[in-house]
Amino acid sequence: MKLNYSTTNNAAAGRIEEIDVARGIAIISVIIGHLVWAEGFLYRFIYSFHMPIFFLLSGYCSKLHRKEVKFFPYLIKHIKTLLIPCFIFKVILILTKISVFESWSETVTALFFSPTLEWFCPVLFLSGIVLWFYHLIVKRLESLTNSKIIILLLLITFIGIVPSLVHFYAEQGYHGTEPLIVRLDSCLIATSFVLLGYHLYEMNALQRIKTAVLDLRKGSFVVLIVLLFGVSAPFIYNNSYVNVYDASLGKSDLLFYYLALLGSFYCIFL
Repeated sequence: MKLNYSTTNNAAAGRIEEIDVARGIAIISVIIGHLVWAEGFLYRFIYSFHMPIFFLLSGYCSKLHRKEVKFFPYLIKHIKTLLIPCFIFKVILILTKISVFESWSETVTALFFSPTLEWFCPVLFLSGIVLWFYHLIVKRLESLTNSKIIILLLLITFIGIVPSLVHFYAEQGYHGTEPLIVRLDSCLIATSFVLLGYHLYEMNALQRIKTAVLDLRKGSFVVLIVLLFGVSAPFIYNNSYVNVYDASLGKSDLLFYYLALLGSFYCIFL
């Protein structure tokens, strides 16, 4: 049984309180992350999860779970909610700095082919499109024998090759040189979390974890959180630069995903 939308505090809007709180914490984390010292522990802790959680929740909350959506209506909706606001924001941003550009061609280049503060929207747009096709594949695979194993292998394979593709992309000198408003290696990382979020919903994972947390005594839960954080803290402190925007995964690809999921866990259940 999935999370019961009718029992949340905002049932009419079909929202889940824990998810809204997690988004709020993530937004606050983004703001704090841009204000604190870039070499400090707090900075490294925040950057270990503050963008992955947005993509994770996007996959979890996708409407594809609850109804079938044809591709073109899905595409148009994402254009209206992500690309158009992104374009408007970009225009406003460029207009505030238009005096620094020497020509209209430089202005157009900055407008369409130079990702800055709005990079998140086109990345989320592309990962959402990938999710639609992925959802279509998953639904067709469900009719096969051992479909759960096949789908799990598909997910693991995709997530497993993402770091290799990201590193290859950087080694070839492609990172930051794409003639696009979106960085493709960042899209790969984002998509891996969108697909993870999608499967967390399909497995009803968050509700199961929440039930397990509620079954724990308060003292036991606090001990668990302290223990998890204590074990992770040295890895966070000694990790190198991590940032989805720059497609930087730190010292270890596995550690990157572990810390991202652990930070997301904190935001959702604390």
